[in-house]
Amino acid sequence: MRPKFTHDCTNCVYLGKGSYCEKDVDWYVCKSSSERRTVVARYSDKGSDYASATIGDTVVPCRLVLAALAQGLDLNQVEKDTLLKQLLVRQKDALDRTQYKNIMYFGDGRIGEADWLNTK
Repeated sequence: MRPKFTHDCTNCVYLGKGSYCEKDVDWYVCKSSSERRTVVARYSDKGSDYASATIGDTVVPCRLVLAALAQGLDLNQVEKDTLLKQLLVRQKDALDRTQYKNIMYFGDGRIGEADWLNTK
């Protein structure tokens, strides 16, 4: 499978074709100098015609990252943990006090070591 649009970043890896915001796009993942990968949706040959978002850089997952996930973006374990924490924090913020208390466990026992809602 070949990209539809020209993309000149040598750090990017082409993932495939898809769509974003009702446009045909070529999906890329860019691994530059930072630890986090950036998702890129290129929608024309013009250099500035793309959307991008770094995985885990926002409080809640942005639409671009969610669109890439829905279309098959494969995540590493750190990215999975980050996105799950983002989704859980977003859900936590939508709960009232009683709902929050109903889903949270405040005792000594735990299923595992993860502390997803710890926002320290």
